[in-house]
Amino acid sequence: MKKVRFKCVCNASPETFDFFTRRYIGYLRTRYGFFQIVAADGTRLLEGRNEGFGWFTEEERGKFLATAEVLLTQHLLSRGATSPRRKQKRRRPSRRGRKQRPT
Repeated sequence: MKKVRFKCVCNASPETFDFFTRRYIGYLRTRYGFFQIVAADGTRLLEGRNEGFGWFTEEERGKFLATAEVLLTQHLLSRGATSPRRKQKRRRPSRRGRKQRPT
């Protein structure tokens, strides 16, 4: 499985982070003193209280980001999901045997 990356999509209230492998896998969000970690399929993996009102404190942010990464990865693996395979390019037919257009 690819390394999990995250991106802060809103740093004001509510502070929100989206998590990705090659595709979107879930988010971490805090609002009104509560946080939640939600997978892309809508499953709530963890929720509870945090110290900040609409944002994480400096001490909490790293802890919750690490927790979200672990829970989202475990959720993906438990569902048997892996990173999506690359689409195969369609091969063009060879030019051998084709009639040339008159010029």
